[in-house]
Amino acid sequence: MTEIDIKNFDRVLKLPKVVVKVGASWCGPCRMIAPVVDEVAEKIPEVPFYSVDVEKFPPISKEFNIAGVPLILFLEEGKEIHRITGMATIASIEHATTVLRDK
Repeated sequence: MTEIDIKNFDRVLKLPKVVVKVGASWCGPCRMIAPVVDEVAEKIPEVPFYSVDVEKFPPISKEFNIAGVPLILFLEEGKEIHRITGMATIASIEHATTVLRDK
């Protein structure tokens, strides 16, 4: 999964559809959900998945009003269409990704 940084932030936001896993290195639940998100990314390769560490790239927090992590953003042309906050099941992430893909 590609990490969002200052070099690719604008390009990622211009993608037609994208899922962004938001976390932080110190966040235990973020580390726990990472393999679940990776599994969904492998199952649904039509939608690109990116990750971002809010401490390494603070502008994401302001752009999407992020108050806590873990968080998964589902974006269409840079606009948020759905978010999952906190721990999530593979089924809920897969469902939201499928809805985004089929939209």
